[in-house]
Amino acid sequence: MEKIYCKYHPAAPARWQCNACRVNFCTTCAASDTDGIEPVCPLCGQKTVSLGAGNLIRPFWQRIPRFFLFPAHAVPLLFILALAGLSMLVSGSAFGMLFMLVINIVFFKYAFAILEDTAQGYLKPKPITGSVIFDELELPLKQLLLIFFIALLNYKVLGLFGFGPFILAVMISVAAFPAAVMILAVEHSIFKALNPLMILVTIKRIGPSYFIMCLFLALLLSGATVASDLLTTTLPKNIWFASSNFINMYFMLIMYNMMGYVIYQYHEQLGFSVTEAYLEEDSGKPASDPRFRQVDILLQEGKTEEAEKKLIREIEKNPGELDVREKLHRFYIAANNQQGLIQHSADYIMRLLHANKPSEAMRVYLEASQIAPKLKPAGARERHELAELLRKNGQSRAALNLLNNLHQEFPSYEGIPGAYLLVSQIMFEYFGEEKKALQVLDFLNKKYAGHPLLKDVEEYRQVIERMMVANQPST
Repeated sequence: MEKIYCKYHPAAPARWQCNACRVNFCTTCAASDTDGIEPVCPLCGQKTVSLGAGNLIRPFWQRIPRFFLFPAHAVPLLFILALAGLSMLVSGSAFGMLFMLVINIVFFKYAFAILEDTAQGYLKPKPITGSVIFDELELPLKQLLLIFFIALLNYKVLGLFGFGPFILAVMISVAAFPAAVMILAVEHSIFKALNPLMILVTIKRIGPSYFIMCLFLALLLSGATVASDLLTTTLPKNIWFASSNFINMYFMLIMYNMMGYVIYQYHEQLGFSVTEAYLEEDSGKPASDPRFRQVDILLQEGKTEEAEKKLIREIEKNPGELDVREKLHRFYIAANNQQGLIQHSADYIMRLLHANKPSEAMRVYLEASQIAPKLKPAGARERHELAELLRKNGQSRAALNLLNNLHQEFPSYEGIPGAYLLVSQIMFEYFGEEKKALQVLDFLNKKYAGHPLLKDVEEYRQVIERMMVANQPST
């Protein structure tokens, strides 16, 4: 089935659909605050309907390279290397067959653990613990019983109906065996795994993909056999035995990982609940703040006024949320909205300064002042602090703009002498305006007589006067 993608994030598969709007949404655009409850449409508010988890999960045939790499992860690789090495040590002993039986039981218990974990949505191997290996250790024995009963049934067919029906029964058994193993892994019941009705229902719900999986499993099984046979002519017997075991285990883990993933891919159809929902490693799922889902959608639909009102309401509810203010600031920048910047970004700058984020405050001011030159923070102290930052970063003209007429707007601000000393320094050092710089210093001497900073004012006056004398042309 062709994958359906989100209208607003074209790289992301859709999870929900609004029948009223005829729009598909990914899990970022439409998400429920309550597990098990369908989210509402961000556009019309009606309940959405599920497109099925299968639309989110990458089909298993697109992950074949990942299946081959799965046993190469450190945990499974070291585990099967250890078992293969152990098989080489015990193969020549008196109880070699018994030891090999134990090794195979332990291995297949781990293979079942991988199948179950993958079916739950864990796409990378978990660490091996005692419980992984020894809990429900009877599962591999149940699989042996499963194989025994299927073989017994086939031989009964041979005895009762002859060779032709026997071949047909073997073919059916081979095709049904993966489904039986998957049922055994999920249900842990050999009776359910042998139930023809459950096997048929499983195959039917997975659909044609089941037979594609069977084809891959057959290729993997034959690949392991061919690889083992190639080693018989090149390696000593004891080394060949261990190498053959390693190859068989490696390919078997690929097969069990694939069967688990097929359960994961079709878990909704199979009525199986998963733990890790739809977490493909590189699914392209967009990273987005859930608070901005509807805002992003409204903006893409061209409903800018509604998006603006929603952001403003969010700020009114949570005034200290700087992320929301940043979103509104970016909105006003994109819209070239002078009034919005003056009204909201000025307050945002002050809050950034109070939050000890001076670099961010400077960035926001420089961005906004290009569109709204009249924009200034509402407080004298904040203007002074921001002007200091701007001057240090080479933005002298912007710093002067902030401090212009500061004494008229904030006559009681105790930092005016420091602010205007800064103005004098900028005028002299950056613009070469000696006379204007001296006028500012004269204003400070006259207006703020007795202020502790007047000593610095006088020292700077002397610096300017010396420079003026030095720059005069000699006669």
